[in-house]
Amino acid sequence: MSPEEQAKIVELIVAGKVAIMPTDTIYGIVGQAVNPAVVERIYQVKDRKHTKPFVVLVSDYSQLEPLGTHINSHQKDYLETIWPGPVSVVIPTDSLEFLHRGTASLAVRMPKPSWLKQIIDQTGPIVATSANLADGQYVHDLSFISQKFQGSVDYISKHKIPKSNPSRIINIVNKANLR
Repeated sequence: MSPEEQAKIVELIVAGKVAIMPTDTIYGIVGQAVNPAVVERIYQVKDRKHTKPFVVLVSDYSQLEPLGTHINSHQKDYLETIWPGPVSVVIPTDSLEFLHRGTASLAVRMPKPSWLKQIIDQTGPIVATSANLADGQYVHDLSFISQKFQGSVDYISKHKIPKSNPSRIINIVNKANLR
């Protein structure tokens, strides 16, 4: 992704806007994770059930604290074996109910690509949900994404990524695979 597009995406996210951009796995609908209005807007754009939380992307361990997540030293040691990478980990939280939707946990991922980590360094944690309507197939075609979401988001990146799969999801407490 070009530095100019990265800067544009950072500017939009910091301003409380919603964008579609590539992530480390698939194209995602993204916005500030700690902004209740942005999270609600993403639910509306995606037409997603309000009881199903989103994945949150962080650039480093310090960004877990604003999410109210709690990990012990053993859990951090485990995370260091899978992060950064395409693995989302369900971690308990005691705050931001608008984000965890009553589950008292969040699926969090620390992506590997440096360009994506640079964006998140500047924006803080971001919600990242697949760029498709709820319960739909994952979409890898940017022209289809543009056609489907034009007018409902503030920006759609033109940066292409190889076809990929969504992240694995693991529970931090028992290390069970959830997806």
